Amino acid sequence: MEENKENKMSLQEWSMHYRQIIILLVSCLVALGIYGLANINKNEFPDFTIRQGIVVAVYPGVTAQEMEEQVTKPLEKYIFTYREVKKEETISYSKEGLSIIQVELNDELTDKDGFWSKFKHGVQGFKSQLPDGVLAI
Repeated sequence: MEENKENKMSLQEWSMHYRQIIILLVSCLVALGIYGLANINKNEFPDFTIRQGIVVAVYPGVTAQEMEEQVTKPLEKYIFTYREVKKEETISYSKEGLSIIQVELNDELTDKDGFWSKFKHGVQGFKSQLPDGVLAI
């Protein structure tokens, strides 16, 4: 019975007895880790597409109803002149002195950066058609 106990080694005893195998395994894992770290895809600025934007108009001193009629609806009509904008996905909110319009673009649009630039300049130009009290868009 004692012979049986002596023949069985615990995991710790086995690893101490066959330390060359353990050193080889650890060395292989470290080498594999260094290889993986050297060859990992390291894109600090990954490409991504912005398909949503927010247009905010500030017109202090008006009620939510006046904001809806004088700013939000005309601004929505202007925004919907762009064929790239999804009309069914666009959401607007009107509060006292504040109008928020969340715009979403079609998926098939290829030059999104060019569109956002054109859109921003167009909305800034449209500001002149809104009431004089509108501070910013």
